[in-house]
Amino acid sequence: GIKMKGNSKAYNWNDLLAKRVVNDKIGEIPVLIFLESDLVSFHAWKREAKRRILDFAKDSTGNYFKDKQTNSTWNNNGNAIDGELKGVSLESVPVYQEYWRSWKTFNPNTEVWRVEVGH
Repeated sequence: GIKMKGNSKAYNWNDLLAKRVVNDKIGEIPVLIFLESDLVSFHAWKREAKRRILDFAKDSTGNYFKDKQTNSTWNNNGNAIDGELKGVSLESVPVYQEYWRSWKTFNPNTEVWRVEVGH
């Protein structure tokens, strides 16, 4: 799950495994969650760079991700390594892996992210 500025959201691990890249919002803050190709390591960042909100998808290798606005390639550290935004870094967001029961106990008003049908 992620907690930011009084808002919290939980993500089902099986849904993350299926999607690998999640473009979402916590409250009004646009966030990106990326599950690495090892299917264990994951990261979260604010998905805003140079005053633009970016939408991401995994690249053809599955090891990196690309933003749809500039087609820049990003690595697992949230750094653009190729394209228009090369050299730009996304701001990291603390993300926690916990069992649902534990998360819900400490974050009773949490929102639950749902996979959109057909996406």
